[in-house]
Amino acid sequence: MFTCLFLLLLSGTIPAAQAQLPTVDIECSPVEIPVEVAPGTPATGTTTCTLSNPNAYSEEVNITVDVEGLIYAAPESVSVDGGEEATFEVVYRAELGDSVENIQSDINARVESWGASFPCVGCTEETFRVTVAIQQYGRPGLLIDPQELLLDPGKSGEIVFKVQNRGNDKDTITLDVVNRSGLEQFGVQFSFSGSSFELNADATADVTLTVTTTKEVGDGIFEVEITATSQHSVDEGNAWTINDVFRLETVAKQELILSVAGVPTWAVSVAAILLLLAVVGAIVVVVKLVSNRRSLAADDFDFDDDDLDFDDDDFDDLDLDDLDLDDF
Repeated sequence: MFTCLFLLLLSGTIPAAQAQLPTVDIECSPVEIPVEVAPGTPATGTTTCTLSNPNAYSEEVNITVDVEGLIYAAPESVSVDGGEEATFEVVYRAELGDSVENIQSDINARVESWGASFPCVGCTEETFRVTVAIQQYGRPGLLIDPQELLLDPGKSGEIVFKVQNRGNDKDTITLDVVNRSGLEQFGVQFSFSGSSFELNADATADVTLTVTTTKEVGDGIFEVEITATSQHSVDEGNAWTINDVFRLETVAKQELILSVAGVPTWAVSVAAILLLLAVVGAIVVVVKLVSNRRSLAADDFDFDDDDLDFDDDDFDDLDLDDLDLDDF
C-alpha cells in the first residue's frame, strides 16, 4: 500500500494536496533555558524535545537548530515509530562572563523519510521556539595596594583603594571591616567614604577609608580585613564576598605607671609608711638646715656698739699734728 501511494504521488496521479503527507509534532521543555556563565560553571543549558508521530508508519525526522551567538549540540535526525514518541536533547553553550541576555532559538523538525525509507516529498517543517536566558552572577572586586598605617592616640590616617563590579550586570557592592566592633572597642574607629556602590559590569569606584584612634587606644599591630560583597549574590541566597588587608599599628599614650600587681597588701602598706617617713625626715632636715644657716648669718653680722667706740687716745699715736698740709 505504501509503495503504491508513493508511486502515485511521484507520478502526480494523486495531487499532493489531497494526499495525507507524513507529519510530526514537536514540543520542548523547558521553554526558557537558564545558562549560568559565572567563572567555574559549565555555561551550558539543555532543553528536552519530544517528537510525536501520529501516523501508522515510522518516520525519519530531520532536526535543525537556528540560534545566534551560541554554540549548540543536537542530533541531525531522529527515528520515530508509528504512533509513538521519541525524545532528544538540544544543548546550548555560552561563553563564561557573557552579559545578561535572552536569546531566541528555533528548533525545527521535518519528516525526511517514512515507511520503507520513502523520501517525503513536500513535507513541511514544524518549529518550536525556545529562549536561552543568560543568567546574572555577582562578583565583587577589591584593588588595594600594599599599605600601612602607624597611628598615635587621637590621630587619623587614610587607606585609598578601588571597589569593582566583576559580575556580568549592574550590581551593588557593599563594604565592611571584619571584627569592626572589636577594633572599635580597642580604640580604633573606621569610616568609609561610601559603604555601598551601584556599579555597572566591570566598573570601578574610588574609596577612602579613614582610620581614627581614640586617646585611650592601646599598643597593637593588626591585619585589618576589608570585605566587599555582591548584593545580587546575597539576594540569590549564595553570598559572594572577597577580602583584602592592610597593616595597622597603634601606639598607646606613654605614661609612668607604678604597678603593684602581685605585691602583698602588707608590703604595700609598709612601703607607703616608709615613704611617708622618708618624706617627713627630708622635710625636717631641710627645715633644720635653713634654721642653721639663718643662725650663722645672724652671728656674723651682729656687732656691738661698744666694738665701734674708739677713744681719742687711740688716734694720738698717729701723730697727726706733724702732718704739714702745705706739702700737698
